[in-house]
Amino acid sequence: MYMQITRGLRPARGLIAVAVGCTMIVAAQSASAQSFPEHEITMIIPFAAGGGTDQAARRASMAAEDGLGVSIVPENRPGGGSIPGMMEAMRSAPDGYTLVTAATPIATAQHLGIADLSHEDFDVVGLINFDPPVITVAADSELQTIEDYVERAKNNPGQLTIGTTPPQGAWHVAARVFEEQSGLDLNIVPFPGGAAEAVTSLLGDHVESVGVSLGEVYSHLNAGTVRVLAVGSSERMAQIPDVPTYDEAGITTDFPPVGAFRVVLAPKGLPSEELEILRDAFFAAAQDEEYMDFLDEFAFGHMALAGDDAIAFLDEQFELFGEILASNE
Repeated sequence: MYMQITRGLRPARGLIAVAVGCTMIVAAQSASAQSFPEHEITMIIPFAAGGGTDQAARRASMAAEDGLGVSIVPENRPGGGSIPGMMEAMRSAPDGYTLVTAATPIATAQHLGIADLSHEDFDVVGLINFDPPVITVAADSELQTIEDYVERAKNNPGQLTIGTTPPQGAWHVAARVFEEQSGLDLNIVPFPGGAAEAVTSLLGDHVESVGVSLGEVYSHLNAGTVRVLAVGSSERMAQIPDVPTYDEAGITTDFPPVGAFRVVLAPKGLPSEELEILRDAFFAAAQDEEYMDFLDEFAFGHMALAGDDAIAFLDEQFELFGEILASNE
């Protein structure tokens, strides 16, 4: 759901000069908002070209151009776990003409001591995607359903293996949360090579399951070499409508959703009227039919949030990642 932010005008202080001055300022701000944007916007993408975040940022930007009436020019700034690119955006002028598409590191960098950086250092434009974890096994596994999986784990505490990213990655945190949700004792196996290495190990029968995004197993699912047992989100995914959610499988939780996400941010201090224009444009873009077709094609998850809803989501992610990462120490 999108919560529109509204802001009232500051009441007059009594002096005519002050009242006139305030009126002039408000008029100037309104005129600025009406003319914004006047030229192209730069979208910093702190990841390499061709990756998931790069593709999502480019497609969402293309959809947002319709509402803004100007071009959004993508500029890749890969390296450093996306931190340098986010820092460049954070230090840019808060004029609405520099944006950044951030991903999960915005919720982990501060907790890991990598950078004193979080979403609170930006003005949040909106969430354009959220990928929940999917519990996946090999197609020839004896574990046919999520109920089979839970039963195996309960009868063999600490034995059922689930491959994930390294401990600081989204999918390791998601596996830890899944343990909390289900009350299971799993053998969580972090792979230095991330999700791709975990999936390769699943296909080689080195682990019994993986907990990664649907996009990271989608080609194998279509090839018939893996089976997805459950989705860690509140709703089923469009690409796999027959696969139940955790809740439907009886795995209930007080935790917020945890997974990989992409969010558009602006340098802190953007005029409120311009921020609202950007929020409206990217909220509409995240629900654009062509953009959602792109998400479906690449097995990305749907989620569109802006305003207070997006901020609340990032607050939850930041807190949850902090709790799990602290317990890894």
